Amino acid sequence: MQTNPINLLDAVNVDSVRCECLVIGSGVGGSVAGARLAEAGRDVLVVEEGELSTVPRYSNKIGQMTALLYRGGGITPFLGRPMIGFAEACCAGGGSVINGGLLWRTPPHILQEWKEEFGLAGFDEVALRAHFETVERRLCVNRHCTEEGNRDSQLLKKAANQFNWKVVAVPRALVNCTNLNLCATGCPSGAKQTMLETYLADACKKGARLLPNCRVYKLESKGSSRVGRARCSLQLPHGQKKYVDIEADEFFLSGGAVQTPHLLAKSGLAPHVGQRLQYHLNLKFAAKFATPVHAEQGTMFTQQVQEFEREGLYMMASNCQPNYLAATLVTHHRKEIEKLLNERFYWALYVAQLRSKSVAKIISAWNEPIVLNHFHSSDFENFKKACIRMSQLLFGAGAIQIYLPIAGAHPVSSEKEVTQALQSAQPSQCRLISVHAMASCPMGNHSTAITNTDGGLKGFDNIVLCDASILPTNIGESPQGTIMALAHEILDRRVSLNFRAHKVAVTRGVAAPKPRMNME
Repeated sequence: MQTNPINLLDAVNVDSVRCECLVIGSGVGGSVAGARLAEAGRDVLVVEEGELSTVPRYSNKIGQMTALLYRGGGITPFLGRPMIGFAEACCAGGGSVINGGLLWRTPPHILQEWKEEFGLAGFDEVALRAHFETVERRLCVNRHCTEEGNRDSQLLKKAANQFNWKVVAVPRALVNCTNLNLCATGCPSGAKQTMLETYLADACKKGARLLPNCRVYKLESKGSSRVGRARCSLQLPHGQKKYVDIEADEFFLSGGAVQTPHLLAKSGLAPHVGQRLQYHLNLKFAAKFATPVHAEQGTMFTQQVQEFEREGLYMMASNCQPNYLAATLVTHHRKEIEKLLNERFYWALYVAQLRSKSVAKIISAWNEPIVLNHFHSSDFENFKKACIRMSQLLFGAGAIQIYLPIAGAHPVSSEKEVTQALQSAQPSQCRLISVHAMASCPMGNHSTAITNTDGGLKGFDNIVLCDASILPTNIGESPQGTIMALAHEILDRRVSLNFRAHKVAVTRGVAAPKPRMNME
C-alpha cells in the first residue's frame, strides 16, 4: 500500500511554469531520472500524460481499469500483415502499474552484442551490476513461487523438469502478493512495487513535483543545440483543456519507445527517429486440463521456461480471468467462447514471448503516431516453432485441449493436430500482441544511433533520453530492469557532469544556477 505522498503541482490557474529539470513521462525511466535528479538537489518537475490513480482506486473491474490505465483503451495497432496489437500504459507510474512486476537483468549475451555491434562501452554486465542491485533492493525483488495457488505455473514447471528443460522462478517486484490475479490492471492489494510506491515517491520526498494529465506536444528550440520550453496541453475535469508552457534548463524524455520519438519528430528536432522500432511478440495459448486448475487463484509469470533463450523464446503462465479467456478467443464463434467460460476453472492461459526480428516505422505526420510494421519472414517460422514447443510443454503438463494463437483455428488435442494446423496457417492469421517496444532512438557509437552513450540526443546539449527507446535492440526479456539500470547509469553520468560544471563555475567566481520553480 502506498505510504509516501505524491507532490502534485497545481497548474490550473497559470499559463507558464519554470523549473530546472523537466522529466517527460513517469514510467520506470522517468521515475529513476526524477529520483536521481531530486536527490542531487535539482529542481524537478515530472509531467505525465495519464491520470494519477493510486491503489485505493484499483478494482477487479477489468474493462474499467483497462480504459483508465492504458493508452487507447488497451490496444494501439501496429499496422501491417499481420496487424499487431500493442498495449502500453498511459498513467502515472507508467508500465510498472500494468505489468507483472518482472525484473530481469539484461541477458549477458545481449550486452555483449551491444558492445560489439553498437559500440556501447561502459554498459557491460560488470558496469551495470551495482545498478541492478540498487533497483532490486528498492523494488523488493524476490521470487514469488509458493506452492499454494499458481497451479498453472506449477504444471508448467513440472513438465519442463520432465523434459529436462531449463525453468526458473521469476524475479518480481512485490511484497506480500495475495494472488489477486489482477497484475495487468493495477494491483488492488498494493503488493506490486510500482514507481508510485518507490522511485516517484522518492523523488517527491526530495522536493520533485508531479503534473498529471499533461501532454507535451512540442519542444521548442532555443538556439541551434538547446531546447528552451515544452508546449503542453493540460486535461481538466469535464473534458476541458488548457495550454501551459514549461521552461526548463534540461529535458529528460521518458515517454516510451513510441511517444518519445513521436515528440522529437513532431518538434522537428530529430527527423530520423523511429525508423527501426523493435518489439517482442506475445503468443497467447488457452489450455484445458482434465481436472480444475483454478488459474484465477494465482498470479502471472511465477515460473519461466528458458530452454530456448538463445533462440529468443520464453514460455510462462499468464494472468487468467474470464475477460482474458474471452479475449483470447475473440475470433471464434460466440457459442465457443460461452462454452469455454462455463468451463473456465479447467482452463489456463499461457504466453510464449519471442524476440522478434521484425521492425516497425513510426509516422509522425499527425497528432497521434501511426506505426507501420514490416513482418520479417523468419518471425513466422519462429511463430510456428513456438507453437510446437509450447504445445509439447502443455501436453506434457496434462493439457487435453489447446487453442493456438491462430485466428479461427479449432482447438487441438495432440501434437499431430498442432502440426496440421500450422501447415495450413498463413501469417495474416497469426494472433499477435506486444507489450514491449524499444530501440526507436538507439544509443551508441554507430551510424544509426540517435543518442550518445550518455543518453544525450545527438546535436543537442540539454535533451536526455532515458526510456525503452534508447535500447540498441530488443532484448527478449521484459525490459523494465534494463531500462532502470541504464537510466541509473545515464543519470550518474549527467549528475556527475553537472556537479563538475557547478564546481568550475563557483571556482571562477561565476554565479551557479539555483534551483527554482516560479509560476508566472
